Amino acid sequence: MSNYNSIKNKVKISAKKWKDKEIDKLIEKRKEMELMNIKKELINEYMNEEYEIINKTYEAKLLEEPSQKILKKQKEKEIDNIIINKYYLIQKGYNKEYIDKYVKREYQELERKYNKTKIDFID
Repeated sequence: MSNYNSIKNKVKISAKKWKDKEIDKLIEKRKEMELMNIKKELINEYMNEEYEIINKTYEAKLLEEPSQKILKKQKEKEIDNIIINKYYLIQKGYNKEYIDKYVKREYQELERKYNKTKIDFID
């Protein structure tokens, strides 16, 4: 379940970065509008409408499923952990057959988890 939380956290971070960029663009537009001597009421109305759109889109992004890029990075991270665990077990002198079974089982679990159309993060 912690993997799911980790992935959802990455989605959250990605959405936050998007929102911050959009707000920065909006602030730049405001500055341009002020330089063009547009009425403050019109600028404020425009800013409020755009900010509302940004917030709605941000909320939608939070509900999105993780992107393939995020899933690929998470899968690679988990594969690295399997490799680290394998070498740890080798250094501790565990039986080679046990290590091979462990690696095979863990890798099959990753394949099951990540190679579905609908990702199943429930253990």
